[in-house]
Amino acid sequence: YFLRKIMYGKDRLTTPLLRMKDGQYDKEGEFTPVSWDVAFDTMADKWKNTLKTKGPTAVGMFGSGQWTVWEGYAASKLHKAGFLTNNIDPNARHCMASAVGGFMRTFGIDEPMGCYDDLEAADHFVLWGANMAEMHPI
Repeated sequence: YFLRKIMYGKDRLTTPLLRMKDGQYDKEGEFTPVSWDVAFDTMADKWKNTLKTKGPTAVGMFGSGQWTVWEGYAASKLHKAGFLTNNIDPNARHCMASAVGGFMRTFGIDEPMGCYDDLEAADHFVLWGANMAEMHPI
């Protein structure tokens, strides 16, 4: 799901949903459309309460392996300087940890086989379990 589809996809969520029961937030409630103000106020209240009652080690961010340098920098500053927590990590560590294991066991080296020159020289490609247009748009 690349950026254009995230921003303009027909299945994109355009209204925040909050688990509600009897008009109040409830972890066990049903997803109910709410205003953006209600959604952000609820998130802020929960975040502040967690920081107040459990401290900065109780919060964190699991971010994207596709962050730009600037997005990663901003997320790091927000969490480390703003929320005083070091609990920030992109999914790249988890994703690449398993990929490296697979590469080592399969190819004996920590990288996939091939190079960009191979792409230009090839007449055909076999893609298994991947959709290049969806997952790796150029």
